[in-house]
Amino acid sequence: MFPDVIVEPHGDGTWIAVGYSAAVAGETLILDIALVDSTGGEVCCRLPVCVIDSRPIIVEGDVRHRILLHSGTRDPLRFEQQIGRA
Repeated sequence: MFPDVIVEPHGDGTWIAVGYSAAVAGETLILDIALVDSTGGEVCCRLPVCVIDSRPIIVEGDVRHRILLHSGTRDPLRFEQQIGRA
């Protein structure tokens, strides 16, 4: 549960969330989306999303976390950092 999170679409199947809690890369979360239908009523849908990245940022002097999400679930990924040598 991530209370007080702002989520915006960020391209094809990706979302950016900003909130007070960090997330773990590879973790699957459920994004509850409220949409307005053609009659003006609200329709809620649940979308599974996978955490791609989570990093701290400063927003108005407070520490928040920017979380990159991808629609759907993914197999566990292995991230390797390349180290340049001089």
